[in-house]
Amino acid sequence: MFFRPAATHRCCAMEQLDQILARSIATFKELSLKVTYHDSPLRACCYTMEQVEFTVSLWEHRNNPEELMVEIQRTSGDSEIFCRYVRSIFAALFDATSPERDGVALAPCFSSHHTNNLMRLFEHQAEEATQDVLAIVANSLSSHMFSEKLMALETLATLVNPTMTLPSSAKEVAKAVLLGEGSSMILDGNRIGHDFLQKQIMCLVISRRWLNEIKDNSTCLVDKAQYLALEILANGVQLLENAQEMNRLTGASNGILLIQSLGERIKNAATEPHEACLAARVLCCIDRLQPTVVRTRLGIQEVRVAETIGRNSHAALEVESQKLRFALEVA
Repeated sequence: MFFRPAATHRCCAMEQLDQILARSIATFKELSLKVTYHDSPLRACCYTMEQVEFTVSLWEHRNNPEELMVEIQRTSGDSEIFCRYVRSIFAALFDATSPERDGVALAPCFSSHHTNNLMRLFEHQAEEATQDVLAIVANSLSSHMFSEKLMALETLATLVNPTMTLPSSAKEVAKAVLLGEGSSMILDGNRIGHDFLQKQIMCLVISRRWLNEIKDNSTCLVDKAQYLALEILANGVQLLENAQEMNRLTGASNGILLIQSLGERIKNAATEPHEACLAARVLCCIDRLQPTVVRTRLGIQEVRVAETIGRNSHAALEVESQKLRFALEVA
């Protein structure tokens, strides 16, 4: 399946520089981008919640000093998702169009053609397909290759999102991953319990490391892995249906450590807005079914600070922090 690439640069009069700068800041906020600004050359390094990284640069046109060129270059991540961001940013900067975003806080890791393939996979034999995919994921997470482990996490992040696969399949995967329900056949012919998946995800979320590994020199890969694990948790926890299931999650993952880890991400909202956003969503879901677990270990002032940070620079963080604050204030 092919998609139409987006133009990566556009030009305007240099006198519009101030307007472009103001619109850029507002657009980055609405798209919930983590942004680092640089002065020379004038550019913004952007990181999306789908882990797409790109740079927005402003240049004086080499052939016409009265013309300003805005250029967007992808550094890493899915090219199709990148093109969607490019179109949204250019529309907002030059056409004053409000940026569009599918799912303000939890956009998928995979592009649409991957999603369509997954949907076709689950349409007719959902239960068998789910078990087959979980077996592949379990086998990949047992691998010593970091790239294979990351692919497994990306697959899980998609499978537990009910907008990406069938809701029934997403719920089954969520219970396998978060509650450790069931087991899968792996390549050597043995069965592996899904509690292995649960332990791997929770180890990444709480300790920010792979299961059974004390130290890892591949910091970049571990950072990506722990973010994916947090996304899996944020997607999956919404599918838990009652307090008993939530109790199994917080009990198996050591609820105190889990709440503390998520609370730390809320505190670090200024430097880790994407993670704080996902953490706020998880905490809000836990509070819905087990209010005392969250309210005795999380200060509301920290949530208010995160909400303020979101209001200034990250729309998704603002939304999720506000929901969490409302939930805590009800108490």
